Amino acid sequence: AFSSVVPLNDKMKPMQSVVGTVVGPAASAAPAASAVGSTTSGKRISDDFSRQILKEFRAMLSAGAAYGYLNTDGSFQSNFIAYLSQEHIVLGMFLAHPQHPFSRMERVAYFINSLLWLFF
Repeated sequence: AFSSVVPLNDKMKPMQSVVGTVVGPAASAAPAASAVGSTTSGKRISDDFSRQILKEFRAMLSAGAAYGYLNTDGSFQSNFIAYLSQEHIVLGMFLAHPQHPFSRMERVAYFINSLLWLFF
């Protein structure tokens, strides 16, 4: 699905990926390639990354930042309209973004296929 969400505030910075890196005290002792899926200090890297994302998300919410789909103002209404125009089976045939992974013809074929499964 084409659900790219972008920050709408200048204060927000993109989150950095920690996949393939070692975190914690063992960072200087182990090479990055062997750290994928390994544990450091009893914690998995994915847990540390999840905590980092949660911490940044809480800071963003407390700063009053808006988050939303492209070309929206971050409000619930504009995000809902953008979501429907990308994901709804009928509306998506007419309103989907031109760079969506599903072309208009693929959407029409999916709609016809759904109707055929419904009635036959």
